[in-house]
Amino acid sequence: MADETEALMRVDHVKYRKAGEGKSPIGRLALFSDYVEWRDNARPEVFTWEFTRIYGQRVSQPHKSKVQLQLVLTNDEKATFVFLNPGSSQEDLLKERDGFKVKLMNALIQHGRRENEF
Repeated sequence: MADETEALMRVDHVKYRKAGEGKSPIGRLALFSDYVEWRDNARPEVFTWEFTRIYGQRVSQPHKSKVQLQLVLTNDEKATFVFLNPGSSQEDLLKERDGFKVKLMNALIQHGRRENEF
């Protein structure tokens, strides 16, 4: 995968909600030109989702208590992220999440165009 410095956007204090495990860890969500990456703050755990595996994305409604973004994958699995920056208001968290959502949407479109050129 690409070097961390090539990220289009990074967001700290993001929980990755894992199904079936205990407490969900908090880490950094990063967007690159052809994949999304989440890194655990406490352990050397890294998860990546290549754009070819991402079918779409969903977000929680603005009035919900949790500010979430969900990747919908081509195999019907989902990766859910909760934006939790402790120094941010609900409005700031929504802006942060929506900024990531828009950048991801644009990156997915660009990636699709590159794929179609071949």
